[in-house]
Parts: sequence; C-alpha cells; structure tokens
Amino acid sequence: MCKSCSFVFRIGLREDGEPSLPGVPFPMPPARQQAAAAPQLAAAAPEPAAVAPPPVYLPPPAEPRGVVPGIVTERSALTVILLGMVTCGLYVWWWWYRSTDELRQATGDKSLNPGMDLLLVFLTGGLWGVYVEYRNVKKVHEILSQHDPGRKDRSQTVLIMRIVGLFIAPTAFYAMYLTQEEYNAMARTFGRAS
Repeated sequence: MCKSCSFVFRIGLREDGEPSLPGVPFPMPPARQQAAAAPQLAAAAPEPAAVAPPPVYLPPPAEPRGVVPGIVTERSALTVILLGMVTCGLYVWWWWYRSTDELRQATGDKSLNPGMDLLLVFLTGGLWGVYVEYRNVKKVHEILSQHDPGRKDRSQTVLIMRIVGLFIAPTAFYAMYLTQEEYNAMARTFGRAS
C-alpha cells in the first residue's frame, strides 16, 4: 500500500472480486480507508479528560416487615384438632378463614384474601386448604425468621403432611398441629398490643 495515496498494489483479485493486474493500483474500499486513517487520527487527537463514572443507585436496604401486635390469636393446637373432628371438618374451614384473616391484618399483606380462600376451599372440596396451610406457614416463617434467623421452616413438612393426609387422616391432623404451633409462635413473639 502506498502511504501517500492510499492505493494498494495486489496480484490476484480485488476485494470486490474483479481481477487485478500486477503493479496496477486500485483504490481501497471506503471502510478500509477509514480504518487505515484511524490510527493516524487517534495519535493526533488529544486524550479525553478522565470522566468519573455515573453514580450507581443502590436501593435502601429492605426493612423488616412490621407486624401489628396482638392480632394473631394463640389457640390450643389439640383443641383445633378435636373441634375439627367433632364438627366433621367444618371448624377446620372456619379455622382456615380466621387464621388467614388474622395473618392478613397483622402483616398488612394484601395478597391474603380469606374470603376467596374459603370460596376456593368450598369449590375444590377442601383441597385448596392444603395450599392455604402451606402458604400461611411459609409467611409466618418469613416473619419469624427476621427475629430468629436460625428458625426451621416447617412449610414443606406441613405441605407433605397435608398431601399424605388426603389418604391417611392422622398426618393431616399433625399438619394442623404444626400450623397452629407456628401461629402460636407468632402470637407469643408479637404479644399483645400496648
């Protein structure tokens, strides 16, 4: 390549596919001309001043969810089970509704809708109650683990026991026992309103 005139001397084919005779110059394509001139321009251009990177926005750390004290009621887990058996399961439906409502009021969680839960429990013949217990125990665990990070999550145990309880009733009672004990732990942790 001739540095003064930007011509290339090649033998063979040019980049556009046309034959090139030895010693006959042909112009470089425009893209190559710019690339060849770029190092000369870069050397002549002054270096830009150091520019500080834009500030990085970090959201404030999430504060633990507040819980209104004194709303979640402490109940005897054995009483819940016995009333569920004596009323042929009707008390269990009320218990699902009432505990979900207390949890919603205590945490301010708008995703909890005890009325819709009760309707879905009715429409599914009680199957939705399996999910209700699992979800509520999971939410209680998230709240209580803020105060006790080493706390064991019992939501999966409750879910497994409730599913097995569809075939073997005593495991469903054990799941109810665990669920009520989680509510009781929340009631004891947050105590009564001052």
